Amino acid sequence: MTNEEIIYRASIDLVKEGKLKTVETPLGTMPEPIHTFAGWKARGYSVKKGEHSEIRLTIWKCKPKEIEVDGETKEIPKMFSRVASFFTAEQVEPMTAEA
Repeated sequence: MTNEEIIYRASIDLVKEGKLKTVETPLGTMPEPIHTFAGWKARGYSVKKGEHSEIRLTIWKCKPKEIEVDGETKEIPKMFSRVASFFTAEQVEPMTAEA
């Protein structure tokens, strides 16, 4: 299962538990978006000061590992699971341009 599938399935469960809201999209009603700190940052948002994540999910992380094959050093992906903290849209704000 991919991280996107893990997050989507967990989001549906979180809606049922009342921990997430739903939003209307052109594709229909969906769970509100959740992302990690880095995920929001990549989208141009920062987590508001003092906010804490209440959503923690186990997702996949990839880290390159160097191995030696026939005298050559090669990088291979090493996959492992990791608990990550997720934030909702209400917990973030657009990043401001620095002067």
